[in-house]
Amino acid sequence: MVAFPNEVLHQIFAELEDRLPLERWHMYGARLDHQGSATLRNLCLVCRQFRHIAQPLLYQTVITEGRDGARTVETLLLRTFVEDPHLGEQVRTVSLTDNADHSAKMDVLGEAARKEIIQSAWKSLSLPPALKRYMKENHHMSCGFAALIIAYMPLVQVVDCTTEGLAVPFYWLLSTRTDMRRPVCPIDPRSIFFDYEDEDGGIEDQDQDQGISEATFANYCFPNLTDVRIRAVVGEKDIQSAWVIEDLLFNRSLKILRTFGTAWYGTELSHFKWPTHKNYNLEYLDLMETYIDAEGLLTVLTRCPNLTGIAIRLPDEYRKLLDQYETEDSENADCIINLDDFGNVLRKFGQNLEEVDFNTFFYDSYSADYLCRSPISGLIGSLRELKSLRHLKLSKEALIGESESFLRLSDVLPESIETLYLHCGKVYELEDWVEFERELYKQEVYKLLLDGMPNLREIRMERYDDWHEFGQYNPDLDDVPYFDADDPEDYCNPEDLDYFRSEYIYPKEAEWPAELHVNGWDVDIVEARLYEIRGRPACNRNIITLSRKT
Repeated sequence: MVAFPNEVLHQIFAELEDRLPLERWHMYGARLDHQGSATLRNLCLVCRQFRHIAQPLLYQTVITEGRDGARTVETLLLRTFVEDPHLGEQVRTVSLTDNADHSAKMDVLGEAARKEIIQSAWKSLSLPPALKRYMKENHHMSCGFAALIIAYMPLVQVVDCTTEGLAVPFYWLLSTRTDMRRPVCPIDPRSIFFDYEDEDGGIEDQDQDQGISEATFANYCFPNLTDVRIRAVVGEKDIQSAWVIEDLLFNRSLKILRTFGTAWYGTELSHFKWPTHKNYNLEYLDLMETYIDAEGLLTVLTRCPNLTGIAIRLPDEYRKLLDQYETEDSENADCIINLDDFGNVLRKFGQNLEEVDFNTFFYDSYSADYLCRSPISGLIGSLRELKSLRHLKLSKEALIGESESFLRLSDVLPESIETLYLHCGKVYELEDWVEFERELYKQEVYKLLLDGMPNLREIRMERYDDWHEFGQYNPDLDDVPYFDADDPEDYCNPEDLDYFRSEYIYPKEAEWPAELHVNGWDVDIVEARLYEIRGRPACNRNIITLSRKT
């Protein structure tokens, strides 16, 4: 057998390393292919040379989220790290699921093995006493188990995790703060996570004997951690308060934070334990399926003053508000979204922003009266004061309003703008959109091209392309007439529905007709499926791209 140099084998084996793509990060690990990592495991068994090369690649990216039998995989992973902690030092990217209770994870090995692994884990870790005590007190909770696994990965760079509940040990571990003060009283009176009292008081005494102040919380340091992705909820209707993840803002190396299913509005903002603390290293914040009002945006921009990019996507009608089942006069009963206030906050505190993405489509497009949710009001208005802004994603309706606006797009965009992405703003009644709104929309963008903004090189527009799916009927029921139950005279045959759809659905070519072409700009129109989340299918879109010729 011809012996290949290690460099050649490493290059070949590296193609088999597990991948954690940024695209669809919020999909709970769905549809990820782990065949490559399975092959690496097999290669480790071939010979010592292969094992020496394949094993570091196998542990460089560890993904349990989305796998069948994730509980078993995580349990065995912890046992592996306990037996050989050096393998944990190989991990650079990790994706864990943290929404199953600890006992269920450990039952796969039995009670005796569970105790042995936990005891060995505590002995192997060089954790500060206060952190170790707190994790021991909460190791029966799923969040304590995930924190225990990640504690074996001191050089990790990317952490991706699905959490459920408050997950205090997990977030505090990633905060990397050795001087963070511990809460001395429950933040949420309904929560058991903040009950620090030990039944016999023994652990408290041990900490004090070792010189650890009861008022401090020391934890592990992750010097290379720059990217954290948190799915803070599991259910498609769930929401989690933002103060739960506040500890992440203490991480001194974190550059990118992505969250799914958090709420930044109302009295929840007063529950932050360190409201004056600022994170000067965070550069990009992605808030997906997030309830946020202008005060919440103000909180983000003042606590993270060096942000260069922020993305916000409001939830659809299925995502519950906080205190959903509380009384009608609950202070958290509604999230008031006034775009006038949003614009004011951006103009005053968004001077460093180079990229802004604000998607209101799902919040503003569907009837959600049963959620007691107020409609979006106001306009963002001019962003010309944002001298650093280069990339903007926003709906035309949120920026300058619906119908015939007194503002032109060039009136509200800064000269620094390079790319403009116009989200769908809402679902219009079909006739209005085709006969009136769509044409006005085109004219607004056409005027922007003619105005010749100096740095603008690309415009993209989303066209809502899902209305033909509404009212679809089963062809087996062609002989069945359609009528409104409340209006028997409102009668429609299936043939009429066919005519209705064909009459008002634009072909792609008509999305940007020849008379709107401008010299120096190319036009491209493609179909896309966007915005899929767990429990909701992707949306059909036509994407019109106008790009400046080079």
